[in-house]
Amino acid sequence: MKERLTNNLVIKLLSVGIALILWILVVNLSNPVITKVISDIPLEVLNEDVLTDAGLTYEIDGKKTVSVTVQVETLNYNKIQKSDFRAYVDLNNLWSVTRTVPVQVETVSNKGLLKSDPVPTTDVIHVVTEPIQEKTFPVQIYTTGTPSDGYAPGTQVAEPSTVTVKGPESLVGQIHSVGVTIDIEGKDGDVSGNSTPIFYDANSHEITDSDFKEKVTVDTDQIAYTQVILRIKELALNFEITGQVAEGYRFTGTSSEYKSVPVAGYKSVLAELTSLQISDPELSLDGLTADKTVRIDLNKYLPSSSLSLAGMESSIISVTLRVEPLVSQDYTLSTAEVTMTGQDSDYTYSFDEKTIEVTVQGLEEDLNQLDASQLRATIDVTNMQEGSNEGSLAFDLDDSFVVQSYSPFTITVTAKNNAASPSQQTTGANTASESDGIEETETQE
Repeated sequence: MKERLTNNLVIKLLSVGIALILWILVVNLSNPVITKVISDIPLEVLNEDVLTDAGLTYEIDGKKTVSVTVQVETLNYNKIQKSDFRAYVDLNNLWSVTRTVPVQVETVSNKGLLKSDPVPTTDVIHVVTEPIQEKTFPVQIYTTGTPSDGYAPGTQVAEPSTVTVKGPESLVGQIHSVGVTIDIEGKDGDVSGNSTPIFYDANSHEITDSDFKEKVTVDTDQIAYTQVILRIKELALNFEITGQVAEGYRFTGTSSEYKSVPVAGYKSVLAELTSLQISDPELSLDGLTADKTVRIDLNKYLPSSSLSLAGMESSIISVTLRVEPLVSQDYTLSTAEVTMTGQDSDYTYSFDEKTIEVTVQGLEEDLNQLDASQLRATIDVTNMQEGSNEGSLAFDLDDSFVVQSYSPFTITVTAKNNAASPSQQTTGANTASESDGIEETETQE
């Protein structure tokens, strides 16, 4: 009999059901009072102006919700919700020593269902205070991307040009700039629009921390911006050199890291320009005996305020004025290479020397490439009298050279009806060649 009872599932279930029914009957008849915990009741903060008027901001340390316990009859247990209660702290009651404030809870509905007043599980909360800071920032416009080929970003305009930020000192101190970021990728014209202010850190990265959006305010919610896109043109640099180097030296030119620079501006302004004229007082040669390097700020020589340098890290460039010493070199000039002009057909003309030593001054490199045949020496015998005449040469040389001196010589002028002596038989460009040391006799007419 006992085994039948323990092994019969129906009897077991029936017993459980009867027990449950008996329990429900007992509860409904007695309806005992039990404790209920209501969690996550939002915590309100009253009288915040007490701190703001003192130049302080605050932060609740820890959770911003509280739990309460209440006594409630069993049958009303599920009727009590967290919306039936209001939890708050009053900053008028903030204790300055511990920076704590008591939590207060009141019942806003279903109060008749409760058998006790609600009691918060946390008696006090800790409040962290911090000075409020106001700071004014110039509005910055940051760009991403690059304009179309042949264009460059120009001036930027923001309205308003400054904004005032207000918030906890620790947060405002992290803000390096305030502004907007705009995309200029592939643009060939001005870009404009409106954007909400963005906070940037010291690396010009946007600050995305949610605390900034919640606790930091800006005195404007919109910034109007315009990014000008300019045309680029390559302009040659023309350096205007003044003064004279010291005697015995020569200016050999300028050298610079840039022969031309890209300049951005309005198309109509650039159309009239082909070069930048650089007339800096530093570009003076006066008294130089060696190279001189100067630094020039190109911005000073942009002919219009609407122009700007494009793609250069700095507007300052280095320019070197090259100066080299002059040297002298001797050349042996054959009199046969001297061109004679102004001869009278009744006379013959002859040199008393077969060679002339010529001293030429110039740059060493140039002199090393100069040959005596390139001196192109001439002599004018138009006004010479019969007999011995002192010779005077003229040279057709490049301006790079200066003939300093040449060895003296004479020209002998002889009438053709007189007997010709051996020394008189040589004329400037028609000198007969020698054979075995004996001069040929000039053919008489």
